Amino acid sequence: MAEHRMYMANPLARINMVIKAPDKIIDVQVIGDECIGCGDLKPWVLKLSRDIGCIMCTYTIGAYGNEHLILGVEPRIELTMGVVNNVVNTIVRWFNGEW
Repeated sequence: MAEHRMYMANPLARINMVIKAPDKIIDVQVIGDECIGCGDLKPWVLKLSRDIGCIMCTYTIGAYGNEHLILGVEPRIELTMGVVNNVVNTIVRWFNGEW
């Protein structure tokens, strides 16, 4: 019981559940105000990131026709040369209290 309560208090805790396989899986990264790979899901994913307080996250999104479901959230990103500027800017903005 104590372990269950501990995990439920953490919004980034992993759980396993059985669901129908999605038609398509989309992997996106949020770095500050940028959403890489989000397309038209950008406002939805950025709002989710703000709600859970994760300014650098990787999301796995399942597409079921026109519906989308978050299948996974990782509080980390893949650091590549293409996103270094975004990461540095996000860290500076976080350090300055913008989030």
